[in-house]
Amino acid sequence: MNDNFRSNLRLTTNILIVIGTFLIAYKLGSINDFYRRKADCAKVISAQKKKAEIKLVEKYDLNAWGDVLSISDAAESFCQFYVP
Repeated sequence: MNDNFRSNLRLTTNILIVIGTFLIAYKLGSINDFYRRKADCAKVISAQKKKAEIKLVEKYDLNAWGDVLSISDAAESFCQFYVP
């Protein structure tokens, strides 16, 4: 009985460690997405060019929600969360 409990406990611990590792990796990936979007918004704001705004709207498909926004309004509303 005691040997069976220890092996089950060890197996359960190993499974939880694997699951925890994948969850940490997933969270780090989402942090990377945030910084990528923040960098793209910084490029658009610093460039102040229509071409950069068009590229941002196409990359993140900002007009897919059915909103009829101009390109500059869509880029501005998207970037307000990423660049102060």
